Amino acid sequence: MRQYDYPLVDKPKSLFEEFKLSGHELILAAKITNVKENSCYALGGFNLDQRVYLGSVRFSVQWEVYSFSEKRVVFAFDNEGSAMVDEFKPQFDDNYYPRAFGNALRGLLKNADFLKLVTSAPERS
Repeated sequence: MRQYDYPLVDKPKSLFEEFKLSGHELILAAKITNVKENSCYALGGFNLDQRVYLGSVRFSVQWEVYSFSEKRVVFAFDNEGSAMVDEFKPQFDDNYYPRAFGNALRGLLKNADFLKLVTSAPERS
């Protein structure tokens, strides 16, 4: 998020220190639905004791942004994320689920309405 210059709540000095919220923070939530996965597992290695896999995943992501100050959802956006591994890799080496979620997140970060919402100054009452 910082790479794209989105303002984030500063880290506390201690892991046990509570955040001091201003009341204008936004909460981002993601709900993953319609998961479609195609995977193939096989035994590999010299002794055939290592599982390897390849495959792909595609899913829908429903994003919502909730405003503390307005006490409501102020933005909703739906998109898809997908990723694949097209050659056999050791199991857990290169999981395509985190990459698919990252691809969906990139789509959210490119959305002009989302960009405007998270980079504009909050209205103070």
